[in-house]
Amino acid sequence: MGKRDQDANRKRDANEERNFFIAVLNNARTVQEKIDKLKELSVGPDYRPFWDYARIVVTTFKETKPLLKVDRERLWLEYEELCQDVKKTMAQRDEMIKENASKIKEELGGLRYNHLTSDSPTFVPITGMPKYHAKEFWEHAKQISRMFKELKLSKDDRNQLWSTFQGLCEEVRSQQNKLLAESSRNRELISSLINDAYWHGTNPGTKEALDEARAMQTENLKRIKESVFTKEDKDALWDQWRQANEKIHWGSVGLRESNFLNARQEARRCQEQAFYGDPHQAIKDVKELHGGLRGQYMDKDQRNETQESISLAWEKAMERIQEKNNEKNVKHNEWQQRQEDHIRRWENNIKKAEGYIENLESQIEKLQDQVDDARTDEFADRLRDWIKEKELKIMDVRGSIHDFEDKIYSVRDRLK
Repeated sequence: MGKRDQDANRKRDANEERNFFIAVLNNARTVQEKIDKLKELSVGPDYRPFWDYARIVVTTFKETKPLLKVDRERLWLEYEELCQDVKKTMAQRDEMIKENASKIKEELGGLRYNHLTSDSPTFVPITGMPKYHAKEFWEHAKQISRMFKELKLSKDDRNQLWSTFQGLCEEVRSQQNKLLAESSRNRELISSLINDAYWHGTNPGTKEALDEARAMQTENLKRIKESVFTKEDKDALWDQWRQANEKIHWGSVGLRESNFLNARQEARRCQEQAFYGDPHQAIKDVKELHGGLRGQYMDKDQRNETQESISLAWEKAMERIQEKNNEKNVKHNEWQQRQEDHIRRWENNIKKAEGYIENLESQIEKLQDQVDDARTDEFADRLRDWIKEKELKIMDVRGSIHDFEDKIYSVRDRLK
């Protein structure tokens, strides 16, 4: 082998060695970059991405070649130490999470048993449930709520402990709301009933309605005494009940006078209708008013005065109805005479039209004979045109006859 060949071989070997070391350096750099990325994931709150990426790093170790032994051992040691650190951190976190759960569980025990009471007037007893001092309970509950926000917990522990916490809070909230809700319902119901009695007594209209308002107030008084209330609700109902009672009293005082004034006003309205309005409506109004007076409480003089006004309205209405009936009969007779005159005129028009049609038909027959005897076609065509004109006139006249017959039928139907 010549010197030139030896130099070429040495050069080729040197290139291959350089390329090998470049590849080794690049592979080591690639694995290092993966490990560095894994370090970034090791400080995150969720370690699932870390372990997912750790599998990628292991695959990279297996597939990345060539790699110097010293680099592989160094990088693998770095990878193992990183995994051990994460496992240790996860174990510490799990231990801390367990301790946090224990702390909250202990606080929940205190919340359940440290604020019990058996004589608090704030709450209404709930069968099977203990009672609590509300102020102390809710102060403690605020502290526990902050613990849920500040302490790390596993999902299962958080859900279970939060459910227990919410259950305790709901139990106490239910106890607190029981009296308020029951008092509010009772106040709303009885207030509505007192309001009904108030309006019954404001304008009773009849003695029966007034008695009903008083009976309602008696029942309302009984309900106030027997139902459960807060002091505020009970005091408010007492005030409302007394105001309604006073209103019913004045309703009783003004009942007779109110009935008389209303009846007198209605009687005057009947008179106005009888003298100047519709007398038939006046009769209807008088009957209605007369029937309504039977249930009204009024003095004898008031009733007599009202009855006299009603009688006057009745008499005037009957008088005007009779006058209108007479006038209506005269007008009807006049209208009937006019309609009969129309019928006679239309019947006469029909007769004239029928005569006119007979004359046209006679003319058509003569023209038809002339068509048969015509010496020229031109003259025959002219005769046929005349026949068509007369036939059209007959159709028009028959239409007029039909119109007259319809009018006669319609008027005779109305005259029945």
